[in-house]
Amino acid sequence: MNLPNLLESLSGFIEANLQLVKLEVKDGVSKLVVALVTFIMALFCLTIVLLFANISLSFFISQYFKWGYAAGFGVVALLNLSLFLLFLLLRKRFKFAVESKVDKALPMNIKLLEENKTKK
Repeated sequence: MNLPNLLESLSGFIEANLQLVKLEVKDGVSKLVVALVTFIMALFCLTIVLLFANISLSFFISQYFKWGYAAGFGVVALLNLSLFLLFLLLRKRFKFAVESKVDKALPMNIKLLEENKTKK
């Protein structure tokens, strides 16, 4: 075997692998961006729905109990505050559940890369 041919083949192999890694990273980033944009749009829509549901519930409570509008909005505000406080109390469980779902969703290659970085 000729040493220059071997080095040239090795160089070509390394360049091909580098291109493959670049394409895989680009594909992963593009999928991540699409998922992030989709999540943000869904979150925005959900926020709008919840806003109008809260307003509707406030008016309904005011009419049903024949209270003023301020009382209806106050009751809904207290309901939202209690949900927020409940979330604060359970945030560690929520964080653990989300992290475990994300770990399952990540490809094995990313996990291996992270493990290699932590070992160094």
